[in-house]
Amino acid sequence: ELYPEYLPDDVVEARRRNDCRRDYDVFVELLAEEGVRFVDGPAIFRRLKPTHGEHLFSRTGVHWSYHGCLLVWRELLAAVNAASGLDIPIPEIIAVTHDRARHADHDLGKMVNAFVPPGGRPVMTYPVVRVDPLPPEQRPGFLFVGSSFCWTLMDALYVSGSGRAVALIYYNRTHYRGPARTAPLQPGERFPRHRVCSL
Repeated sequence: ELYPEYLPDDVVEARRRNDCRRDYDVFVELLAEEGVRFVDGPAIFRRLKPTHGEHLFSRTGVHWSYHGCLLVWRELLAAVNAASGLDIPIPEIIAVTHDRARHADHDLGKMVNAFVPPGGRPVMTYPVVRVDPLPPEQRPGFLFVGSSFCWTLMDALYVSGSGRAVALIYYNRTHYRGPARTAPLQPGERFPRHRVCSL
């Protein structure tokens, strides 16, 4: 949906012919009709694609990139601040570095089960972040309910030093908890997760 130019023409044409309304389209309409405040990640990515090119997703990953996820997380924090009256500091991207894809940016490449995947690891941008996080006792708690895309979203939370008591209900089946960290991570670093229980 975001990079059809990387797919064979016949695949894109078949999708166009068989296109139908997706659950996403219905949910976005219903949320808007009911006045629910939400942040639309796919819409943000469509807006960012002209300026961020292929760095929103990695060619050897199946999830949004660390860079792309952090861009959405910044908008999500701004929306939380506006809706709640909180003043959670929003991480500022002051520069980017370039490095071979790592962790979630290369999870598909690892599944290839080859010492060197075809084409090698792509070079990805990793933001350099400046943030003055709230003291730990002033940070709100966050609960994520979702899929594997939430892992990178939680990484972004720890990059920005935004929360405490962070929990994930993963695929509605498993409860995970993040640590009560005080020092922010750097983009592309992973937080240590703790499996609490099955649901």
